[in-house]
Amino acid sequence: MGVTHDPLQVEVPRECLDGGDVRSCRGPEFEKTTFPKPVEIIDGMIREKPVNIIFADTGVGKTFFAEDMSLCIARGQTQFLAWSIVHSWPTIYFDAEPDPWEQQDRTTKLCSAGLPSN
Repeated sequence: MGVTHDPLQVEVPRECLDGGDVRSCRGPEFEKTTFPKPVEIIDGMIREKPVNIIFADTGVGKTFFAEDMSLCIARGQTQFLAWSIVHSWPTIYFDAEPDPWEQQDRTTKLCSAGLPSN
């Protein structure tokens, strides 16, 4: 008998639960569990639900890359650089580094047509 694991909304065998979270289970129980395929937002790159982290050396354009990607997804565009955007999605862009003026200046430069409402 299984229980519903809330974040996944799937039946997970009790043998696969450790304190309420999916931790580990034997191969046969794992094989029998049907996990839902995650929704692709950017084909082969960004999926629904996981946290995505962009990292690279200083000064290579991480901030503009991430902000532009977020805006393309929120606007409902179908392409971001070489990747296809499969689903438009509300986005949250979080950057702990710039001050509010700098963030507004960067965003304004990227959004000459205006900010998306989502």
